Amino acid sequence: MTTSPLKIQAGRAALQLIRKHGFDPNLVQVVPGAAGGPKWLMLNRLDRALFGNWFKGRNGAPLHLIGSSIGSWRFTALSHPDPIEGLDRFEAAYLGVKLIPYADSRQVSEATRSALDDFLPDKTIDAILNHPTLRLHIVTARARGMASMEPTLLQGIGMMGAFVTNAIHRELVGLAFERVVFQDKRSEQPFYHTGFRAPVTVALDAGNLKDALMASAAIPLVLRGVRNIAGAPAGTYRDGGLLDYQFDIPYPGVREGIVLFPHYTQTITPGWLDKSLKWRRPRTRNLENMVMISPSPEFVAKLPMGKIPDRHDFEHFRVRNHDRIAYWRKVLTETDRLHDTFLEWVEKDTVLDHIQPFET
Repeated sequence: MTTSPLKIQAGRAALQLIRKHGFDPNLVQVVPGAAGGPKWLMLNRLDRALFGNWFKGRNGAPLHLIGSSIGSWRFTALSHPDPIEGLDRFEAAYLGVKLIPYADSRQVSEATRSALDDFLPDKTIDAILNHPTLRLHIVTARARGMASMEPTLLQGIGMMGAFVTNAIHRELVGLAFERVVFQDKRSEQPFYHTGFRAPVTVALDAGNLKDALMASAAIPLVLRGVRNIAGAPAGTYRDGGLLDYQFDIPYPGVREGIVLFPHYTQTITPGWLDKSLKWRRPRTRNLENMVMISPSPEFVAKLPMGKIPDRHDFEHFRVRNHDRIAYWRKVLTETDRLHDTFLEWVEKDTVLDHIQPFET
């Protein structure tokens, strides 16, 4: 028996809707994009199937894209008038990043900004922000206390404090980081709580898009934070994945619709600081309207090096950038199967046959 390269899981409400209406692109109202650095390469080809093909069948209603860190970069590329061209530019820029051995945070930040400028020329920004259907939302974390400082020792102390308080209770991470979402100003965002737990929201525009993207990817101690972004509260902004690594968030605005989560793994880790906390699991109620599509464990096991690309690849291939790029290209070639499998299921109308309830 051939094992499928894709795995699809769904919450109770999402499964009911699909059984009633079929796996219809018009059901999708939100697409989250996880942080994870090079792990996004697992989704490159699947994104092409979704945005370059399947979503073309939507009726033109707004589709909200919410991303943190590399997820926000992915979605900016996909918001290009031609999503395939946008992904091509992003892929080339990302694979083209070359770091010198033992690069410091300033050097990593400079290389990252150069990649951003390569894939996002200024002339494309207005088209991205005014996409007829896509609504881009970028998650950042405004740092507080020592976590906002650039000296390594002081920032490290601030991060240790954030880790300890987050381990006690996830909400306590707010003592060190405040969620600030740069959002499309044409329509209300359908996620997060309102009232006391609502994030700070800032209108996304041409004057802050690039800084918001840099901030959303500013991993503490690896990249420098971005200070005083236009239109946002004063302060130092860091990686949005600190708060929303893989998006364990509510979607109160999603009604009679689904959240489609293309993900590089089969589980959801709420925040970056939760990666070592095995007991920190997503809230079941946040999965109710969600359909998550990801590479199967069997597919991942057969990849080059038997794993998903990750940030440690920069260290493993520290003095051999060309070997790292060659390895990543092999992974991309393998993930063509994810693209082809998804479109085959859609064409044959067999997606429902492959959906499983979330493992909770």
